[in-house]
Amino acid sequence: MKPGKDLCNRLHGRPGRQPTLSDVARLTGVSTATVSRVLNRPNDVSPALRERVLAEIDAVGYVPHGAARTLASQRSSTVGAIIPTLSNAIFATGLQAFEQRLDESGYTLLIAISEYDPEHALRHARSLLSRGVDGVMLIGQSHRDEMFELIRTKNVPYVTTWTHHADG
Repeated sequence: MKPGKDLCNRLHGRPGRQPTLSDVARLTGVSTATVSRVLNRPNDVSPALRERVLAEIDAVGYVPHGAARTLASQRSSTVGAIIPTLSNAIFATGLQAFEQRLDESGYTLLIAISEYDPEHALRHARSLLSRGVDGVMLIGQSHRDEMFELIRTKNVPYVTTWTHHADG
């Protein structure tokens, strides 16, 4: 049996134990830095080495630890959207287009639904920001001033959509 498969079987036999970047490095005979480069800057690694490391990643079922990546890079590659409802087709259509653009840029969209309640929206903002989102999209203009203060305090870019100001 291939070493990667054997490790995968041993790891999956223990609850909660998943293959690590170090496991992949050890099995392919490279450093953890090389495995990291394959995942984060694949063009900095030769095609043959990249193929070998990616094959081992597939063999053992390695999935990078999102929280660890966020800590190391100070970026989560996620954007949060706080919307009032999914019942309105215009919001759903807009979110789908937004998600497609984010995906093209390597980002994941996290959606929170406020049910048109500014306090609920503020709780969602706190939760999204605590998870390290890289940006926030707010729908509508009925948000508490605390929401904007919180977002500015965290120095996270945001956009407000579906708003109308009669004065300009």
